[in-house]
Amino acid sequence: MDPETAAAAARLESALARHGVPAEFDRFSGPELTALDITPALSPELVSFYETRAPRNCELEFSPEQLRLYSPDELDERQRGYRAGDWQDPWLAIGDSSADPVIANTAEEGTPIALAIHGIGEWRARWVAPTLATFLGALSDWVVVLYGQFGGEMLDEDLDFDVKPGFVDAIRSVLAESLPEECVTAWIDYVTT
Repeated sequence: MDPETAAAAARLESALARHGVPAEFDRFSGPELTALDITPALSPELVSFYETRAPRNCELEFSPEQLRLYSPDELDERQRGYRAGDWQDPWLAIGDSSADPVIANTAEEGTPIALAIHGIGEWRARWVAPTLATFLGALSDWVVVLYGQFGGEMLDEDLDFDVKPGFVDAIRSVLAESLPEECVTAWIDYVTT
């Protein structure tokens, strides 16, 4: 088990609960995960995540659409539509934001996480976290800022639905505490594009 990923998953669950975002988590045993026959095979970090805090029903405001983390038992089905063109074999969509995949690179140590926009003819992954643990931690920080400081809305309807004043600075500041600058930039670019 990867203690860093397990701790980050627990932190995400706690942040969602603290801010009143309905979410359900469960545990899958190693044999249950193996029986799912997921392709590509789960990385050790994903196994640790799903063995300790597998999302069952986990959606939150994001970019300004909903970000949904998939339950392990729906992973195989959720790959349809993504595995085309220049999609990489070790990539596994572990969630989406309005059909834009949350990509876990299962072949790299730590399981880096990217976001990519669908429907542009090619997959341009924006690497937003060097590991699954840092992604889950950054997602927790996102929840704290978005729900705790901005009432769960990043867009201001009084300003023609532009990003609320101060939001980008607040999220950039908190993400910079745990992510490399290039990941923070990719995250901000994705949510404001």
